[in-house]
Amino acid sequence: AMEKAGGWRIWTARQDGELVGFIQWCFFSPLGFTGVAFAADQGWYFAPDERNGPWRALTMWREAEAALRALGVEIMQSHENTLLPLKSFFRRLGMTPIAIVHQKDIAR
Repeated sequence: AMEKAGGWRIWTARQDGELVGFIQWCFFSPLGFTGVAFAADQGWYFAPDERNGPWRALTMWREAEAALRALGVEIMQSHENTLLPLKSFFRRLGMTPIAIVHQKDIAR
């Protein structure tokens, strides 16, 4: 439903036809930012060989940024997790850390 409404996109990276990475994005406009289009990554994965290899991950992220800009997105937000810190990767993309997200599973 989100994809049909234009609120979700995914970018992929392939090596010899095999999926080696993806980024999925959700579009929104938060309260206090009326009229400003945001995109937040809703998950990503890069195969271990891609993380320090020929930088397909960096290329894919930059291509996604250009496409998001063409779609009218003004602010993009990405996350890193504690198991795979990517601060230097995001800095290379010109991003600035602005928050730390804390999560608790309350379904149990």
